[in-house]
Amino acid sequence: MMKKKIVVFMIIMMIVFSLSTSFALEKEGARGSHKLTRKLIKGGYQVYKKGIGIINVKFLSHLYIDKKTAFCLQPHKNSGDNIAGYSAKDFIASGYSISTRNDLSQIVYCAWDTSKKTETDYLVAKFMIWERLGWKVNSIYGAITLDKYKAKKKVILDKINTMNKKPSFHKKKYTLIRGETIVIEDKNKVLSKLLFKDKESSNSIVINGNKIIKDGNKLIIEAKGSSILDNKLKLKIVPNKYKGASLVYYKNNSYQKVGLFKVLDPVYSWLNLEVKDIKGKIVITKYNEKKDLKLANATFVIKDSKGAIIDTLVTKEDGRAESKELSLEEVYTVVEVESPKGYVLHGKELEVKFDKAEAQNGVVLHNLDVTNKLIQSPVEITKLDISTKQPIPNCDISIFTTDDKLIDIKRTDKNGVAKFANIKYGKYYFIEKNAPKGYLLNKEKHFFEVKENGKVVKSTLEDEVITSNLKILKIDEATKKKLKGCHIEIRDSKTNKVVFKGVTNSKGELKTVLKYGEYTYRERKAPKGYILDKKVRKLRIDGLKKTIVLTLKNKHKPSLPETGSSGLNFGFLTSFIVLLFIKKLF
Repeated sequence: MMKKKIVVFMIIMMIVFSLSTSFALEKEGARGSHKLTRKLIKGGYQVYKKGIGIINVKFLSHLYIDKKTAFCLQPHKNSGDNIAGYSAKDFIASGYSISTRNDLSQIVYCAWDTSKKTETDYLVAKFMIWERLGWKVNSIYGAITLDKYKAKKKVILDKINTMNKKPSFHKKKYTLIRGETIVIEDKNKVLSKLLFKDKESSNSIVINGNKIIKDGNKLIIEAKGSSILDNKLKLKIVPNKYKGASLVYYKNNSYQKVGLFKVLDPVYSWLNLEVKDIKGKIVITKYNEKKDLKLANATFVIKDSKGAIIDTLVTKEDGRAESKELSLEEVYTVVEVESPKGYVLHGKELEVKFDKAEAQNGVVLHNLDVTNKLIQSPVEITKLDISTKQPIPNCDISIFTTDDKLIDIKRTDKNGVAKFANIKYGKYYFIEKNAPKGYLLNKEKHFFEVKENGKVVKSTLEDEVITSNLKILKIDEATKKKLKGCHIEIRDSKTNKVVFKGVTNSKGELKTVLKYGEYTYRERKAPKGYILDKKVRKLRIDGLKKTIVLTLKNKHKPSLPETGSSGLNFGFLTSFIVLLFIKKLF
């Protein structure tokens, strides 16, 4: 809530300052006493704005208010030349927002104020102002082309971006021992364009007895005096001559408004400097067990002689952590309370005493090198049949890192377990290298993580048995008619146990699914009116075919002549007459 009140107060003060500046400037000449002039430039343009439409102008111009360069704010209205009676008003009071005013003033500063002030520079600034006010530039010709404008505009936008960019040390606080010198490099590379707030013409300044030197994108601070706090070490991007209030000049509705721009907001960057006397510091460097790798994110606490925690340290990317300033008279204990990710906690207490004779540049450094062992754990992977949950031996399993680097390969024992020793901390996956006989290869990656030292990581890997769909089709040997009611039996060749029994349906079909292996099958009961097929046939399921179709044929039982009938058989009589007829013909 406090921050919001401060922001509101600052905005009110800016508006009050703007209005007061506008009032002061108005007093320099009576209301309506300003004069607009222009200088024509060869060329023309076309612009467009929604709600207004397309504006075509067959000339370009450079505008002046009281002989000072000004910029058109309403391209759809007449500018005229030698037009007197213009009045001035603050931008905010003229209906423009603070952000619009700030953007336009930065465009003018970067495109015109800090340029060589050619007509091209002026036109680039003018068209950028129009675009910021919602106009679209369709075409330009003459002194500048649309393509050239776009290229120049990109350069100006980069300058504006740099103008609003702060150095990397902005708002930071640096602590130095008296007599120490530091070099602060601006990683954002804007320092070289900045000026000291209170001494803009020089690259060095003395504040509170400390010398500050600006060398390109490096800030050199010689701590010889007292602290510089409360943001008093300030730098700025805009020289004083370009600072002030931007104004809008207007006449009436027939004539365009024009703007005369200054940068109101100073856009300061700052840092604070704390200068201290000689103290002690503990510097911890964290290594792995072999001391060939420095470790970040190790947390240590420093305790005084009474056991009270007086500082907490976390090692950085270079493995180092530095304590706050400590009294040289105390004896301290350093304890690691959180190890780097993937490492075992060190655990031992380390005693620290400072020696005043080792002081350099006002500080005594006590260096501690602390090592950690890497977390390692055994990994056990159990191979199981997905259906029976029985262990599967003689299966090769590979472990890879998540970036596909092979770590090790092990084979499952009689209990279906593959054992891996000392897998280091991290994320991995295991995958089946080859499938046991009769099983489908499990191609899925199974991810796991080693997180605790010595704790066995256990996982399972399941395989599906190879299967095939079996379809038996029963038909009449002569007519190919599909036969219902045929009883089929299938046995395992090794155990001779019946694994399936079934009866063909109305389509003469019988379906089942068989696992990998060798089988025998035979007909146990023939369809009604057919001779039983007693032949035992072999069948092998090896996964080569997804569906196996077997066709079995049955012979129809022979029919006997009918007895007890009176009269001649009609079929016999017909056949006899046909034969007599054929004999007579030949």
